[in-house]
Amino acid sequence: MKVETYLPPDPALPQLSTVLNAAAMQKTLQSYLFAETTRFLIKDCEIEWVKYKPGKNCMLCCLTRIYDGSTEQIEDQRFCLRIYEPGGSASRFKKGLSERLVSPKFGKALTHIPELEMLVWAFPNDRKLHGLPMISDTKILQENILPELLRHSPHHHWRIEEVFSDVIHYVPEHTCTLRVELRLFEFNTNNRKTMTLFGKTYYNEDGRKADSMMRHLWKSESRRSGALGMAQSLGYHERSKSFWQYALPGGTLLDSDMSSPRFLVLLEEAGSVVGALHISSLEGLPSIRMGDWLNKLKETRSLIIGRRSRCQKELTPLVQRLLLQSQDLTVLPPGTLHGDLHLNNFFVSEGRVSLIDMDDLAEGPPLLDIGSFLAGLFYRGLLARHPTSLIQTICETFLRGYQKSVGWHISRSDLEWYVATALINERAYRCLARVKAGRLDILDDLIDLADQVSLGKTPFWSSKNEPK
Repeated sequence: MKVETYLPPDPALPQLSTVLNAAAMQKTLQSYLFAETTRFLIKDCEIEWVKYKPGKNCMLCCLTRIYDGSTEQIEDQRFCLRIYEPGGSASRFKKGLSERLVSPKFGKALTHIPELEMLVWAFPNDRKLHGLPMISDTKILQENILPELLRHSPHHHWRIEEVFSDVIHYVPEHTCTLRVELRLFEFNTNNRKTMTLFGKTYYNEDGRKADSMMRHLWKSESRRSGALGMAQSLGYHERSKSFWQYALPGGTLLDSDMSSPRFLVLLEEAGSVVGALHISSLEGLPSIRMGDWLNKLKETRSLIIGRRSRCQKELTPLVQRLLLQSQDLTVLPPGTLHGDLHLNNFFVSEGRVSLIDMDDLAEGPPLLDIGSFLAGLFYRGLLARHPTSLIQTICETFLRGYQKSVGWHISRSDLEWYVATALINERAYRCLARVKAGRLDILDDLIDLADQVSLGKTPFWSSKNEPK
């Protein structure tokens, strides 16, 4: 991932621009991790992920490719880098050394770089993900974790012969998802087969909750009738705080050509699947309160203006308008929300659309999910410079499928409000927090689009196709 080459100076983090420079980090890691040996050489350093809190801290994940002079092999090694305010890293380094650390493939488990007020955690060491060393060790997977899980499944009489794993998505201090392939052998029949699983470890108990909720959803009428496509849970592993589920064959909607007729067919089905989820009743879900969403709107306004003062002229009246409009929103029955709807979480398997990554399930206003998804489409349209007519068609197609599934009328003004607030709370916010290259370039466009949406001047929704 390429990051912004320039950010406004942050007095609390004067080292920020250096840390976000992949070439500079390659040299810094080389000099600190391998100062006492010439055996290892960092050939490349890529910044995979960034989380930046202006005025507070910044954390990033770097994927390096390291050459071993003894074996003449090149292997990958991830590092989590976290920078602090002046004088803030030494005490945290001391605390980190008291944690239970494991030896990584390369370098030290934890390194302190004082001049950058930075700590470097070598994967699979992580400040909060204490189960990560377990699930990233294929021997532990093969001999302990997976046999425990399979023991209570229909595959309990299959023996695990080999295990292969890959990191799919790593968010330091939060979650790490692995794709794991198992080679199985069955004694009675002498048969062999391959099974693919996804495992995700958490810093808290969210994996246990995800397992419970997905098991209930699997038994729901929506899933049994075929209206709700989803993956099946395998189970939760206590010691590693990891949640496991069976993989679906296929690919995501993000892999599809957005301008193709086939994509529109799948997207309409995706709308129906989301509707089936929303009307499925689950007990014990966390509730999303409107007050929290509105507070985030105010906080995001302050954050954006603090980092880009020129946005104040348009953003201040926009947020004030959205706060006033919130008083006139239609109150719909709360639904079961996915919580992270985007194209990459719709899986196309054997011609059917299924929802994946369902560990953020919550109870709340259904249009919060829909507004978030549509805002993501507009955001992607801005980045890719898709024509307005294409985004309009895509949104209408998704809404048509959703409307048929839920049965209730979608208020245009309500939907516009949720889209506009998601454009600010999620998309504009991430332009600053994720620091991806080119994102700051569209920040003004996102704010302008949210303004137009909130005024009812929606360029993506023609009145003749308004949902009925």
